[in-house]
Amino acid sequence: MARNRPVNLAQGAVNMEFTTIDIWERLFRAEAENDNYAFFREHLNKLDLPDKPELLIDGTILVMRACEVYWRLDQRELSEFGRFLDIQRYKPLDTTETRLAYTFNIHDFAFARAITEPGFHALDLADLYNHPWDAYEISGYYSIQISRIDWKVLSDEERQQIEDSVTKDFRFTYSEDELEIRVFPEENSPYLTVQPAEQYDDDDEECESE
Repeated sequence: MARNRPVNLAQGAVNMEFTTIDIWERLFRAEAENDNYAFFREHLNKLDLPDKPELLIDGTILVMRACEVYWRLDQRELSEFGRFLDIQRYKPLDTTETRLAYTFNIHDFAFARAITEPGFHALDLADLYNHPWDAYEISGYYSIQISRIDWKVLSDEERQQIEDSVTKDFRFTYSEDELEIRVFPEENSPYLTVQPAEQYDDDDEECESE
């Protein structure tokens, strides 16, 4: 089975001028605490997730640090990562663009919200699916719930665009024989759910049963 690039977590340190990930984290936590986590509590409620906003804070920070690791491995411009972090404010800035929120369920140990904007590819779902979370001694995530940040009901066209984008992301790393991508688009809902599921052949299943 294909596997993502090996990750040296020591590479997660950032040394950027203003928008460092450490500064972003401090501001992110401070704004959440000043708000008594109300904004994230509402976010979880809209997705029918547990009322544990502190876990959404912790998970979001872990995912942003993981994104920075892959950004460096891909040798992308760090100034662009600063732009990505600026999008990840606790309360997103008003914009005329349709931004999407990807909410990851990290196997119920934590949750994470990552915001994307059109034309700016900064979130690698396949890399994150195999990323190790040392704090929880697990890797990857169970599911993603994808919504507009304004919580408007997704149109059929938007649902299809999201499904196509997610599929393209995963298929760059995983074949159909390796990973099934389950998409649950509920009608008249502000979000859809994506559940990746690894595929096993008969030999794998026999080994596991022994």
